[in-house]
Order: sequence, then C-alpha cells, then structure tokens
Amino acid sequence: MKNIFIILLLLCCCISASAQFNVDSLKKIVKSSSNDSIIADACSKIAFTMSDDDPDTAIFYGTKGVSISEKLNNNYLKIITYSRLALAYDTKKLYSTSHLLYLKAIDIAKKIQDPALLAKPQNNLALSYYLEGKLDSALYWHLQALQSRQKTGIKKDIAQSFNNIGLVYRIKKDYAHAIEYYRESLLLKKEVNDRKGILTTLLNISYAFTEAKNFDSAVYYAKACTKLAENNNNDLKEYYESLTNTALSYNQQKKYSQALELLRQVENQKTAISDAKNYPGCMAGIGEAYLGLKQYDNAITYLSKALKMSMSSNILELTSDLHKMLYEAYEAKGNYKTALLHFKEYKTYSDSLLNLSNIQNTNELSARFETKQKEKEIALLNTENQVNILSIKNKQRTILLYTAGLLILLGIIIVTLYLYRNKQKTNTELEEKNKIISKALNEKEVLLKEIHHRVKNNLQVISSLLNLQSKNIEDEKALEAIKEGRDRVKSMALIHQNLYQDDNLTGVDAKEYIDKLTHSLFASYNIERDKIKLETDIDALKIDVDTIIPLGLILNELISNALKYAFTEKETGTLEVKLKQQQEHLLLEVNDNGKGLPEGWNKKSSSLGYQLIQSFVQKMKAEIHIKNENGTKVQMIFTKYKLTT
Repeated sequence: MKNIFIILLLLCCCISASAQFNVDSLKKIVKSSSNDSIIADACSKIAFTMSDDDPDTAIFYGTKGVSISEKLNNNYLKIITYSRLALAYDTKKLYSTSHLLYLKAIDIAKKIQDPALLAKPQNNLALSYYLEGKLDSALYWHLQALQSRQKTGIKKDIAQSFNNIGLVYRIKKDYAHAIEYYRESLLLKKEVNDRKGILTTLLNISYAFTEAKNFDSAVYYAKACTKLAENNNNDLKEYYESLTNTALSYNQQKKYSQALELLRQVENQKTAISDAKNYPGCMAGIGEAYLGLKQYDNAITYLSKALKMSMSSNILELTSDLHKMLYEAYEAKGNYKTALLHFKEYKTYSDSLLNLSNIQNTNELSARFETKQKEKEIALLNTENQVNILSIKNKQRTILLYTAGLLILLGIIIVTLYLYRNKQKTNTELEEKNKIISKALNEKEVLLKEIHHRVKNNLQVISSLLNLQSKNIEDEKALEAIKEGRDRVKSMALIHQNLYQDDNLTGVDAKEYIDKLTHSLFASYNIERDKIKLETDIDALKIDVDTIIPLGLILNELISNALKYAFTEKETGTLEVKLKQQQEHLLLEVNDNGKGLPEGWNKKSSSLGYQLIQSFVQKMKAEIHIKNENGTKVQMIFTKYKLTT
C-alpha cells in the first residue's frame, strides 16, 4: 500500500500562529485612534487573525492597513500589511493577488537590506505556491528564504527552512534530496533542543523512507520518534503516529503479525482517534495486516471503516488503495461481483489521481513565467510612484508636455481612425472563424482522449473478467490460454492508456510503453527481480498506434515465452530487450541466456503465439532471425513502420 497519508505541515513562519489578537479591542483602536501608524498596525492584526475564518472581513481591514502604510510610506508597515493581507487572499485561493502582495513586500525588504524581515514574505510566498500546487516555485522561494535566514544565523528559523524544503522535495518524490534536507533540519533542532521540532522531523524522515520503499530505515526513524515521545503526555500524537508508520512499514515487509501488534496499541486511544489525518491510516494498516494474514473477514471490516473515513476526508490516494485491497479481499473470498465493483472504483480513483497530477504539471509549466511577470508588475508600480512624485514637483511643466502630446496624438488618431474602422470588420470576422476552428479542434482532442480512455477501461474490464474466470478453471492448458489472452489484452490496454495520458494522441513513447509492458509481465508470472535480471536498450521513439499495437503483441509473446520456458525454477539469468532505429529500419531483439529452444523445435510451430508473430512479420514486412546459442536470441528487422513527432 503506497503513501497512505502525507502530513501537510504549515510551511509558513512569517507570522507565528501564537500571535493571535483580540479582534474587538483592535476594532476599537481603529475607530478611536488618531495615529495612522497605530491604525494600520491594528488593521493588519485584524486581517491576520481573521484570515482563516472570515477572509472577506480580513481583506477589508487588510486593504485599509495597506492603504495607510502606503500613505505614510513606512517600509516596515508596508511589509507587515502586505504579508498579512496576502494570507486572506490565500484562504480564498486568489493566489495571483496574494503573490503580488508578497512580491511587493519582498521588493521593499531587499531595498532596506534586512535579511530577517526579507525571509518572512519569501517563506510565505513559498507556502502560497505550495498550496496552489506549484512545487517548483515553492521550492525556489523556500531556498531564497533559507539564504536570508542563514544570513541572520538564527538556527531555529534555518532548521524550519530545511524542513520546509525537505517536505517539498518529498511531495515531488525526490526522496534523496528530501532526506538530505530533513537531516540538516534535525541536526540544528538538536542543537537548540527543539523537542517538538525533533519529533516532527524524525517522523518526516520516516515517511520519506517509507515512500521510497526503504522500510528498514523508515522503521529506524519511526522507532527513534517513539522512544523520544513515549514518556511525555504532550507528545502522544507523535507517539501514536510513529507507531502507525512503523506498523505500515512492517506491512510492506510482510511482517503482518508485528504490524498488527503495534496498530492494536493505537486503535482505541482517544488521542489517535482524534487525529483525522493519521487514524484512517491506522485502520487501513490493520485491514492490510489481516489481508496479508489471509483473515479476509477481519480485513474487510477494517478496510471498510478506513474507506468511510478517507472518503469523508477526501483523501483520494488512500481511498484508491483501500478499494484495491477490498477488491483483493473479496476476490479471495470468491465474491467476484463485489470484487469487480471495488476494482472499478480503484481504477476510477487511480485515473482521478492521474488527472490531478497532470493538472499540477500544467501549473508547473507557467509558474516561473508568472513569477517573473509579477516582478515586472511590481517594478512598473514602483516606476509609476516615482513618476507621480516627479509630476507633483514639476506640475506646470508636466501639464504643458501632456497638452502637446495630446494634440499630437489627436492628429494621429484622426488620420488612422478611418483605416482602423475599415479593418475592424474584417478582423472581427477572422476572429470569429478562428474561434470556431479552435473550438472544433479542442472538441476533437477531448473526444479522442475520451475514446482512448474508454477503450483502455473496457480492455481492463475484459482483463479482469478473464482473471476472475481463471479462478474456476482447473484444466492447466485452458488456464494457460486464458492467462496468455489476458496478457495480450493488457498489452493493448497499456497502449490506449499512454495515448490518452499524452498530448500526442496518435503516437506512443516506445521506452515508457515497453518498460510498463515488461514490468506487467514480470508481475503476471511472479518473477522476482533477483532471479531474472531485466536489461533494456530502447531508443527515444514516438511510434504510431498502427505500428505499436502489433509490435506490443510481438513483444508480449517473446517476453512471455522467455519468462515461462527459458529458466527453470532454481535458475537465474538475464533477459535483454532492445528496440533501435537503424537507418531506414527498426531493429527489435529479445535475448535470454536460458536453456535455449527444445530439441525438435522448428519455424513451423503451430502455437498461437508463434502464428501471431508470423502474421505480424508478414504484415510489417519484417525479417526474423532465431538463434539457439547460449540461450535463445530473436532478432526482427522491420521495414514497414511509422513514427510520429
């Protein structure tokens, strides 16, 4: 079970959450005070305090505070009021506005050269990008905040920045960098004896190792957290959280009894039950342990409880994993109807997670441009302010210049107006036609993606039905035929999956597809990687769908035959797959160093797999060469194939 939960820590250290203010008292100050600085400060404090619960009121007072600070031209007040107002816009998910405010604060802090003051809006801007799902921009601004904090030498703040950077790398699945920054944070927190911070970072390192599937290290850090927290009632949340993560790592190592023993300690504890982020993972972990122990009724009970919690909290990834485990439990009990329902839900949630990932990737493409654009806007605003100051000092001269400029512009407008009106009608007609064409193209692309998506889903349903049907077949030859048919269907489903996930709807990435196909076949035949080593050499090619379908079926047959027949149960060996473009030809090789072809084998074999290969060889005008030397070596040279760009 992958990544049951991710702890979303608040990365923002700009303003301490403990610095809450009495709103009623502050409103009285706003009404009664005659000091503009005091009023601006009170307005910004109201904005900060109400930013989460009542962002509209926060924006009202925050805007007033910003207006007064700009009128006073007080740089310190500007930085504070901009940052506190931006928090309310973050709550309303109006990120463009909040980014502009943070960048204004950053620009002022840079000018007055105060690294401690600069780090605060930099850190808050990183959090804003993190909430928006733009992880590259979040990482950039956290690194900027780290540089500013390192200049101050305040170790607790520097440790927090290391932790924040580690979290972003972890969400990006760059676990090596995440763990590196977490460890830097841990060292500093130990130096300043930040107990709560140490517990949090130990857990973060444990989660990173869990997600990286390094379960021994995950257990080590989780146990370190458990040991530190177990004798302090104030640390019960971290204590139960560390027990849970240790147990989940045990599950991944198939140490189900040990996992169950730990999770039983967490199950009925009030502190654990009240932890809405961690407790569904505890229930799911118990269900997974029972599933591993083949106690399917108990597994279904706990997995169903966890499913209700995860759906209530909208934890998509956990919900997807739970449907998959319920599918496995019901299938093991022979309840194929319910198993199929959970399998369909699992695929639906998996597709939703994929779509969310695609949306996040789209956001990342525009993140850097957007940041630069807003920095230009700030520079423009500063320039406008300078122009306004000069215009006040040189009022008479400016009026004369504007008058002369207006007269010149008026003459130009009169001359060009006639031409503009003549062209306007033509431009409008062209614009309408372009819109119609663009809409039609977009609708066609969406339709093609939907078709590939549905074809993929239908093929996967067929594969699942074949899998369920195989449960009731005892004849070995019939069972083998069903399994081979299922693998062929999977190979075609992978093609349609790659098509609807990619912007290129007519071509498939050869390397990505072959990697998925080989991993699927290894899993289908329960091949352990330490038994048969897979080596691939695949050119970066985009292959047309009419070529990749027969090519995929050929690969399916060749790899399946190698996995089934080339090695005995006790043998180890190597399977090599190559796909290279050589001049005007496409070269495909599947080689193994197994026991070779049986005696008496010849090219007139009547097996369905070999007949399929021969038919595709003829269709694609290919040459096939089979050698029985130090194993089996199959080489195919295709002259009729099509690539896409």
